[in-house]
Amino acid sequence: MPGGSKGRSARRARPQPARTSPAPDRVAAPTAQPRASRPDQVDRADGAKRPPAPATRRYPPAQRSSLPLIGIIAVVVVVVAIGAMIVVKLAGGGAATAMGDNQPVPPTVITAVTQAPAAAFDTVGKGSLSPQPVTLPGPPLKSSGGKPEVLYIGSEYCPYCAAQRWPMIVALSRFGQWSGLELMTSSSSDTFPSTNTFTFVHATFTSQYLSLSSVELQTNKLQGQSYAPLQTMTPEQSQLMTKFNAPPYVPADAAGTIPFLDVANRFVVSGTLFSPALLQTKNWQVIAGALGQPSSDEAKAIIGAANFLTAEFCAVDGNQPAAVCSSSAVQQFHIPAS
Repeated sequence: MPGGSKGRSARRARPQPARTSPAPDRVAAPTAQPRASRPDQVDRADGAKRPPAPATRRYPPAQRSSLPLIGIIAVVVVVVAIGAMIVVKLAGGGAATAMGDNQPVPPTVITAVTQAPAAAFDTVGKGSLSPQPVTLPGPPLKSSGGKPEVLYIGSEYCPYCAAQRWPMIVALSRFGQWSGLELMTSSSSDTFPSTNTFTFVHATFTSQYLSLSSVELQTNKLQGQSYAPLQTMTPEQSQLMTKFNAPPYVPADAAGTIPFLDVANRFVVSGTLFSPALLQTKNWQVIAGALGQPSSDEAKAIIGAANFLTAEFCAVDGNQPAAVCSSSAVQQFHIPAS
């Protein structure tokens, strides 16, 4: 299946009508398959605004923020303006680089997230997580080149997508190379506001083992009472989202939510593997720098999640590369190869 997001979606996200008052969050129902006791956070794929939720709860469908729309827009404008003015010095580089949405990732950050030392992976192991794989019945999802395909569906405004991109980038970097990654922040007026992350909208992942198809459905900019559309799922991607982002593979109250990760139709990851609260108030350099410190909370969450994703990727690509897939950290998850 081709990567990207140019085709028409059978279930294209649409703005939902405003509600007069938000309904309370609901605690996630258990899945039909073993799942870890973890946040498993998700956001609605339609981009509708909703009030802040505790880290251990899911979003109920199509709720909106109780903040006045004009106030939300004002906050967004101010945050974007401030972000555009922030510059930092790269370590040892001597040159100033703008830090903000859609800006190139500074070399120090990209190096930290794509070249984490092997010792860090083995030291962290499962880290602070205890995830369990949720299996899918197939058939195998492969790219046009015949490689196992990883399908990611998210949005730039979504704080849970923001958290999930960190371990995705770390894990996939063990199988290939990234280009075109850009900085991004989640919505400044949603729960876990302005979480520092990346966007896949202009990114390319090249690997001899795996193929990545990513779709960023919406931006982090309000358009009316929802977020502006960005990319669109192909009909095939929409069908997979409909089929596997629903019970019995995910809880009923999380059906259709993002982030959504389909690993070659063999595994599904619904929501993020750790809470975005961990990343709050921390800039990209701080988060990235902590990945080389196995005892840090950031490493335990991000590297731990990356090890879990790595184990799933190894299970669908024939355990290649061998040096990665045979590592002690990956073997801890006991996920058999296809």
